[in-house]
Amino acid sequence: MDNRIEQFAVGVTRAIDRRSFLRKAAGNAFKVAAVLAASGTLADLLATPAYASCGGAAGAGCPKITDINGHVVSRGCGTSRCCSYLNGRPSSCNCASGTTCKSITGYCYGRNTNDYATGCWTCTVVTKRSGSCYYGYVTTCCDCKTNASRCSDPNEGGGYGTCIGWTSTYKLLGC
Repeated sequence: MDNRIEQFAVGVTRAIDRRSFLRKAAGNAFKVAAVLAASGTLADLLATPAYASCGGAAGAGCPKITDINGHVVSRGCGTSRCCSYLNGRPSSCNCASGTTCKSITGYCYGRNTNDYATGCWTCTVVTKRSGSCYYGYVTTCCDCKTNASRCSDPNEGGGYGTCIGWTSTYKLLGC
């Protein structure tokens, strides 16, 4: 593995790990950077329907990007649909505004904290290298509870489904 890329991956992980909000995502950020550095493929890590899939498959309507190796990957939100992707669902099923989960009677029930204490995670996907500098997207995603039947989301128990709200920033990641 290229030593500079390894140092970059460790640096990103350390920076993310300093924030308790992102502590759970730090390991995934390191894995993504390490796999990209080794020119490997990324497995779609599925623990639950809305598990953070940094660099893996994206849910319906979720943001995709071409990574540094030329693969089309998720910016970090997968595998559930993103809340704004309605595709025949009622507009009340758009249960997020960015990373804020809405409460709409009979449709949206706020943030889903079943998988993460905060209900959110952050992923970093490297998209470009220029000299010794790396650029990419830092995306924060949040699980939002939906009415499984009204919003046509997989039932995760108790009649609740999940959609994902997100925000993303393109920036210099390090040199």
